[in-house]
Amino acid sequence: MKLTNMMRDAYISQVLQDTPSADIETLRDKACAIAIEDALSRAPAEVKKLWKSNTLRPWVATKWHAFRGNLGHSVYLPACVDEKLSLEAQNQIAELDSQVRAALMTRDELRRKLRAVAYSCTTRKQLADALPEFEKYLPADEAKVVRSLPVVTNVVADFVKAGWPKGGANAKA
Repeated sequence: MKLTNMMRDAYISQVLQDTPSADIETLRDKACAIAIEDALSRAPAEVKKLWKSNTLRPWVATKWHAFRGNLGHSVYLPACVDEKLSLEAQNQIAELDSQVRAALMTRDELRRKLRAVAYSCTTRKQLADALPEFEKYLPADEAKVVRSLPVVTNVVADFVKAGWPKGGANAKA
């Protein structure tokens, strides 16, 4: 069976979905928790109390803090805290960012290599032979297409008997 680009892309996606990777959302959540904890450690006790109460938290003024790098996320912190996070919090977040960067680079490299192999093969058999371990991700082989069609005769004559063309002069049968 001849492979289409859509088949190749689906194959690559399925293999990558089955490949373990760092949970980037969990790392982002950890970075947010570190930033909030750092901000609250420098906030007055009254602000901490308001922040911990879900019903009173909306009454605390907040500021937006974006994470730089690969975390690609942001968090709202109590506005009473100065602009920068502590050096310790910045280092912890930088470590999480490097983990995200490594995971993204590894995934991109795996995708690039698999794509190179998949796009170099034109048929399912070639790709299955090139990467037999990943054969289960390939689409099933199609059955041979039946090339012999039944012969239909007198199609136009049957249409003429049925009144074709509508509202016009009859065609010769």
